[in-house]
Amino acid sequence: MLGGHVPFFVFLERGSSFPPASVLVRGWKFNLLSGIQLRQNMTSQAAQRVKATFDIPVGFLGAGMHFMGDLVNLSKTGALIRCSQDLEPGTIGRFGFAVAGEVARFLVVARRRVPGVGIAFHFHQMSPHDRRLLQLLITRLTDPPTPNS
Repeated sequence: MLGGHVPFFVFLERGSSFPPASVLVRGWKFNLLSGIQLRQNMTSQAAQRVKATFDIPVGFLGAGMHFMGDLVNLSKTGALIRCSQDLEPGTIGRFGFAVAGEVARFLVVARRRVPGVGIAFHFHQMSPHDRRLLQLLITRLTDPPTPNS
């Protein structure tokens, strides 16, 4: 039901007089105070990773540093970047790359260092527009254009 209302009940925890700040409804997380959709819960299924088939430069800004790298692979939930920098797991920053003449921007968390490759990031937050740009890039990487006959 897109754009409609989904009725649900909020149960208070024993001994609590306040409802939770957010609830999960049909896989989507909502803020109860503002009614704003926060993000889709993607823990129930593994995200399919796609390999970068052409050069995609990526920029990172955060933790008092900034650097550029190249996209190695990408999914709906994160990306692996080829770079020589080292970040502690849990480091939060901004991440961006060009798609269709625009720049997709994400709030990311560094998950781990992949030896000999670079850093794996988890997409923590993105706007609906940036989510569409991400999906567009994943589609381009999954279905490369066929040569003209």
